[in-house]
Amino acid sequence: MFESSIIGVFKTIVFIIGASIIIRFIGRLLIIKRNINDEKDFLNKKRKAEKHKRFVNKNEGKITIKKSYSKEENYEDVDYKEIN
Repeated sequence: MFESSIIGVFKTIVFIIGASIIIRFIGRLLIIKRNINDEKDFLNKKRKAEKHKRFVNKNEGKITIKKSYSKEENYEDVDYKEIN
C-alpha cells in the first residue's frame, strides 16, 4: 500500500513537470512566431519607405497636372468686381 502511494506521487510530479515543460515550449514557439511577424512588418514598412523615397527623389522638381474626369462641376465662375 505504501509503495503504490509513492509511485502515484512520483507519477503526479512527473506529469506536472512534463506539463510545465510542454507549456513553456508552446510559449516559446508563440514568441518566435510573433517575432517573425514583427520582423516581416518592419521589413515591409522599410521597403515602402525606401520606395517612397526613391519616388520623391525621382520626381523632385517635376510638375504634374492631374486631370479630373468627374461630370459634376464643383467650381464656381467668379467675375472680378471693381472697387470704388
